[in-house]
Amino acid sequence: MATAYILAFLLPHVLMTWTSALPSNESTPLTFKAAVYEHIPFMARYTRSGYTRKQALELMNKNLAVYRNQTVEAKRQGAQIIVFPEDGIYGLAQSRRSILPYLEKIPDPDTIQWSPCTDPYRFPNTEVQQALSCMAKESKIYLVANMGDLVPCLKYQDPKCPSEGRYQYNTDVAYGPDGRLLAKYHKRHLFYEYQFDTPEAKVVSFDTPFGRIGMMTCFDILFKDPAVPMVRDHNITTIAFPTAWFDGLPLLTAMGFQSAFARGQGINLLAANIHLPRRKFHGSGIYTPKGVSNFYYDNNPDSPGKLLVSTIQKVNNPSEEIEKENNFRKTNNQQTHSDEFHSLVFKDMFTFRLVTGSSGNVNVCQGKVCCSLNYKISITQGDLSLKTDIFALGAFDGLHKYKGQHYDQVCTLLKCADINNKSSCGSPTIYSFTKFESLSLTGSFETNYVYPEMIFTDEFGQLKMAECGMSTKDCSWTFNNKSMHASGPFMDTALLSATLFGRDYSRDGNGFQG
Repeated sequence: MATAYILAFLLPHVLMTWTSALPSNESTPLTFKAAVYEHIPFMARYTRSGYTRKQALELMNKNLAVYRNQTVEAKRQGAQIIVFPEDGIYGLAQSRRSILPYLEKIPDPDTIQWSPCTDPYRFPNTEVQQALSCMAKESKIYLVANMGDLVPCLKYQDPKCPSEGRYQYNTDVAYGPDGRLLAKYHKRHLFYEYQFDTPEAKVVSFDTPFGRIGMMTCFDILFKDPAVPMVRDHNITTIAFPTAWFDGLPLLTAMGFQSAFARGQGINLLAANIHLPRRKFHGSGIYTPKGVSNFYYDNNPDSPGKLLVSTIQKVNNPSEEIEKENNFRKTNNQQTHSDEFHSLVFKDMFTFRLVTGSSGNVNVCQGKVCCSLNYKISITQGDLSLKTDIFALGAFDGLHKYKGQHYDQVCTLLKCADINNKSSCGSPTIYSFTKFESLSLTGSFETNYVYPEMIFTDEFGQLKMAECGMSTKDCSWTFNNKSMHASGPFMDTALLSATLFGRDYSRDGNGFQG
């Protein structure tokens, strides 16, 4: 049944002629239209014996059918590239053994030119690759998806070869409008994914008429390799980002950190997440150096998947923005304040001071990080924020050791979960009633890699982002190296947090999959 489905899917495309993925006589456009799809994956039920290849294909075909429909719709809306999420083809919670029937041997596109749609019988057991290739070819679109790669090895040739005689990699694949396999990327930083092996860090990209597109996956975004080198050294201006991102409130929500990365690195980020709100996997977006172009966040357990399509500007020379002179601001206000307190944020102990009054200035330091806040809260008659919300300004300077080891320097203004308990400052919450007229947040950091994020919420606990248009004037808040400034009409929405998230990659820890 599974083989018949795949053959029926492919036959209309087998006789189609080979076309070039890159028109050679067209000038480079200043804008392009991108799409990402937040997908609800069909997932296998756990069985002790596992699934056969036939059963695995039957499951994956259900997800691929959704992918095909969304690719057609994205193209109908004018999209030139579409990105699908991590784990979207076979789902979550696999073991090294149970995931085997879902894997395929993916050829190296650097040495083998191949369109699985045009030449489906060149390599055996490549049904998923054939389906993805035909989607791209049928709609004449660039397509990025996530799947599993099986790479055979021999112990006598490779001492690191696993005992089963194969590597298993979490892999992004890219196809051109002619169906040709353009690139494959093995996820470098695994998040408790013991079904997969850890590869060497490698920058992978492919060229399009609208710029060079890099690929990385989920947890990769928190580490230097390959994220920083692809921007700094390889002229990559847009990153395709399949992800299965757990909503890590308050500082590591999908939309929050992903938009912050795009802004801090000065690139476009096309982030496609899976949609499993009951398990807190949700949040996708199309992000630019100016801010959020389009996003989707719905924590309703019965909410649907979502296709996002946006026209965004091609980015030029993003490395110029991040290669700034290390002139971080020395401050003289590192004294301890009597009203300081400490509270955990995702297992890290932050130093906090409460934000009191309708306006003012607050400073707080930890280690070599000092944070300064100037703010004004909007006070209207009957405003619930005065009775229900407390905010705190926090600083952190240290090695995060829970679920990964990365050295962070952070300044954050966040809403505390419980108005009667200061130790709740840093605990997850999705509700806020406080609207700010203006705020300025500045930090002194030892790193140049600072990522700014600002998250809002509505009365239903749905997270919101300040969307930006094509011009700088459209943006609701600004970021300049290590400072963020916000004011204007968008502040009519209740604020949940405003954060400068610094990463000192040189001091990252070891000993974890990440």
